[in-house]
Amino acid sequence: MTMLTHFYSRINFALNRLGNAADQKRSVARVVILLAVIASGLSSCGFQLRGTGQTTILLESVYLNAIDNSGALARELIDSLEQSGVEFTSNGNAQVSIRLDRERFSRRPVSTTGQINVAEYELTLEVGFEVLTRGGDVLIPPTRIRTERIYTFDSSSLVGSNEEESLLNEEMRRDVIGQLLQRINASMKAAQAPQPAG
Repeated sequence: MTMLTHFYSRINFALNRLGNAADQKRSVARVVILLAVIASGLSSCGFQLRGTGQTTILLESVYLNAIDNSGALARELIDSLEQSGVEFTSNGNAQVSIRLDRERFSRRPVSTTGQINVAEYELTLEVGFEVLTRGGDVLIPPTRIRTERIYTFDSSSLVGSNEEESLLNEEMRRDVIGQLLQRINASMKAAQAPQPAG
């Protein structure tokens, strides 16, 4: 499934949930989730399209050394880079080597109702990475990226709350990948900039 098809399916899924909302409060919450999904999807497209006036990845080839190669974050990163025409190759031939740690998810309550039930949860996604050049020089030292989201927990609709959490997890992965690629771009530009004489 391409990234665009995946994004389209998530919008349809969110719209269906919005249409089945039981009351106005849930409807407002789902509108917020839908707008967040749309915004993150449009942001991620900036890393998938070349020559359209949007953000272009400066990489031509990459070697990905992920602790969890089959994990959702690694797969999302691979899809984003492939959509941009970046070639995956062996370590010695790649323009850069990206070492990607295993993603860490956490969830904690941040507010409660009058009945001492959890009303809101904070979701956190954190991942570490490092980027080396073809010659083994450090382009980006070991760095951690962290992103958070807060969502309202509806104890009367556990399925709906779990689905909202799943949507937010996907959005957070796209956010982390966007941050990672922005940092690589910035570091590549700095490395390629002419050094002042002196």
